[in-house]
Amino acid sequence: MVADGRRTIRVLHVEDGGPGIPEAERERVFEFGRSGDGDGTGFGLSIVEDIAEAHGWTVRATEAESGGARLEVSGIESMGVERPDASVED
Repeated sequence: MVADGRRTIRVLHVEDGGPGIPEAERERVFEFGRSGDGDGTGFGLSIVEDIAEAHGWTVRATEAESGGARLEVSGIESMGVERPDASVED
């Protein structure tokens, strides 16, 4: 989290405990039609990236501490509205 006057920039992340995404594949998981297991449509992460970009955010795939996949959405701005129950990553 980065504070800039009344504006706060946040990072939202989602992790799983699965096998993760190999480092060499992390950029490619956002390609339209790409499915890691062959059973998916390949639409999901492409849509996530489109929504993030439409809002001026950035999304990237990394590795969770558990070794699973971690997706981070950064550049989310908050204009002075705080939720006391919200979890924030610094």
